[in-house]
Amino acid sequence: MSIIYEALRKAEEKDKNKVTPNKNKSILFSILIGLVVVLIFVGLTFNLIKGRHKRRVAVRKVYFTKKHYQEDKLILEGIIYDEGRPLAVINGKVLREGDSVGNFKIKNIGARNVQLIGTKQDREITLTF
Repeated sequence: MSIIYEALRKAEEKDKNKVTPNKNKSILFSILIGLVVVLIFVGLTFNLIKGRHKRRVAVRKVYFTKKHYQEDKLILEGIIYDEGRPLAVINGKVLREGDSVGNFKIKNIGARNVQLIGTKQDREITLTF
């Protein structure tokens, strides 16, 4: 009877130490999930550290010099053309239709020209490149 008992006990010990395929898969899955969590944590930490360096902004000083325009001379510097609300830059001022510049009132702003109405004469100035 003791020989049978010894054989059964040895067989049970072998079964306890034996890793079944299902146990093996669950262990590998647990290790894989652990690695993914660690990689995500490391990646987020690295991005936060790297992101702080990207947030630094260099400020550049820009200086504007004020141009002095002659009263009698009108210089068309640019046109922002929109059919609903065109704008013209004349002598450094942004103007709309109906605004005044010097002795003239802006009648119409086209894509390349501005028509002005004056007290003595009408005038048209063209945008040159």
